[in-house]
Amino acid sequence: MIDAFFIVTAKGDLLVRRLFRDDVNSNAPKTFRLNVVCAKEIRSPVLTIAGATYIFTRSEDVYLVAVVHGNSDVSMVFEILYRIQREFTDFVGKPVRESSVRSNLCFLYELLLELIDFGYPQPFGQELITTASVSRGKRKKSTAVMQPSVTSDVTGATPWRNPNTKYKKNEVYIDVIESVNMLVSAKGTLLRADVEGQIKMRALLSGMPECKFGMNDKIILDSEAQRGYKRSRRGPGIQMDDCSFHQCVRLGKFGQDRTISFIPPDGEFELMNYRITENIHLPFKIYPQIDQVSSTRIDIRVRIRAEFNRSLVAYDVLAKIPTPLNTADPSMSVTHGRAKYRPQNNAILWKIKKFPGGSECEFTAQVVLALSKKEWVRPPISIQFRVPMFTASGVRVRFLKIVESRLRYTPLKWVRYVSVGQSYEHRLSN
Repeated sequence: MIDAFFIVTAKGDLLVRRLFRDDVNSNAPKTFRLNVVCAKEIRSPVLTIAGATYIFTRSEDVYLVAVVHGNSDVSMVFEILYRIQREFTDFVGKPVRESSVRSNLCFLYELLLELIDFGYPQPFGQELITTASVSRGKRKKSTAVMQPSVTSDVTGATPWRNPNTKYKKNEVYIDVIESVNMLVSAKGTLLRADVEGQIKMRALLSGMPECKFGMNDKIILDSEAQRGYKRSRRGPGIQMDDCSFHQCVRLGKFGQDRTISFIPPDGEFELMNYRITENIHLPFKIYPQIDQVSSTRIDIRVRIRAEFNRSLVAYDVLAKIPTPLNTADPSMSVTHGRAKYRPQNNAILWKIKKFPGGSECEFTAQVVLALSKKEWVRPPISIQFRVPMFTASGVRVRFLKIVESRLRYTPLKWVRYVSVGQSYEHRLSN
């Protein structure tokens, strides 16, 4: 990817040079100085000279330059350059400029060693740089002592975790968060229903625990049924349209038998996210009715019904009911919650703090209109909500097995579910 990296001052002096490949001309810094530093006008941060492409960015009084050959991904190279700046500033406490680079040359070369290997960017965690590098300009330990540890961490299977992590109380928290999207036509036809889900974990575990995570995946349940296992009572299982995982998950294992196995990072992280478009259990149904009584009055009636279990409760339900631009004086009544007209939003906001499952709430309004020749183009009614312990897709955590062969502890496990309204709309007839 990158053949060479160097830092040049605004005067053309070479501060740092790191060659990753042998095919780089030793005069590359001089070529850059003559064509960029000494140029009267710089038109582009990407310059090709004699078959070599110079990609550079400026930070105060220095240039950070990457030299590449061939058809390289320019956006990726820029990402590496900006990441070098960001990591240098975070750990040194000063921006990349001539004085800070000169006083932290050792750290900068160590940073390049960890970020780039033979010209290719390397995945890493900030904890790796912390253990081996200068923090706020003070070296924590000598490079000779720390280098073997860092090398094993970077080249090993778990660069995101320190094996010496210890907790007095070992716990794991799992949050399944689903954002529900719905669009219903004015005639009541469902046009769109999908769920965007996240599974977040907070792992407070000692050592290097091996974790195995299982959901009610339809493919797994069907496979178990063929082998003679009893099918779960919680339904046929879910079928994900697409999903992505944290880097700690062994993708090869998932591709073979849909097993999610991993060694988790310490603390909070997003294990996976997914999208589901089939068999969505919509938590609310909206029944709108708008009658044009006269040119100066309309009647609005909206019913919202909770379609989830009676033992559950939705919180912070907010319905946004559109009103005409020439609304003068709405008279409103609700069975639950509070409604308030917001002229700046051209809408009535109906708030319900608690909405029990299986119940129904109703809103009615008589809206007086000022005279206007403009026709009202009716936007859809939208609602927001939060339903704990409910998933619209039906996703369930079946198990989480944690094994630490050296410490042999039994951790506490906590699972929470929540569904929130993201784009939940019902169109109105004109």
